[in-house]
Amino acid sequence: MDRLPTLLIVAEPSTQKEDDSPTTGQLSAHQDAAMQLFSNLRCTLQMALESGLPVVFIAPKLVAEQARDILPGNCVVELPQDPTSLDGEPKDDFAMAVASGVLACANANGWLILPGHTHMLKAETLQKIAGALACQAIVYPQYKLQQGRPVAFSAEFFSELVRMQSERDLSRIMSRYPAMALDVDDPGILLAAQIPGHINHPQHTRISTSKTSH
Repeated sequence: MDRLPTLLIVAEPSTQKEDDSPTTGQLSAHQDAAMQLFSNLRCTLQMALESGLPVVFIAPKLVAEQARDILPGNCVVELPQDPTSLDGEPKDDFAMAVASGVLACANANGWLILPGHTHMLKAETLQKIAGALACQAIVYPQYKLQQGRPVAFSAEFFSELVRMQSERDLSRIMSRYPAMALDVDDPGILLAAQIPGHINHPQHTRISTSKTSH
């Protein structure tokens, strides 16, 4: 049986910003915000574990520390405060998180990239996407013709993913290669698409659609 691809869960981009020298009050506020966010992420992490897929969670320090209560320590990747790309240039939060996650499980049989907000997603949807990736290079779910998350990439995209500089790079990968739209009966895949800062891919020139039975 082929190895399952790894599910990369990326924490909310807004939580990946920390003040350089916060005061005591600022630090407390930051900790409170991180704790509130993690209460939402907890549902995502539990759903991910139910899927049976290998899981890697990528997050800033405070949220990463809390995640270790649910996930094994080696499944949590703590983000640096000052992201830089391979050539030393600044890298945006999402690109840094994806690259860090892919590097942490470089031998994975592909990756499903999931925003941490998507806590209403069904575990069986993740299983269907992982199954479709066995014979497709890129797979994304859609509900009533609306694209959702996670987007899945086969292992051949390792080099492209670790060199991402911004979310636009992910759009370019999806526009350059055939992507399979997998129909699912799961509106939970659409939640992350409503959050500012997460990209949408409204159209592709080369898409094959696979309908699932329920």
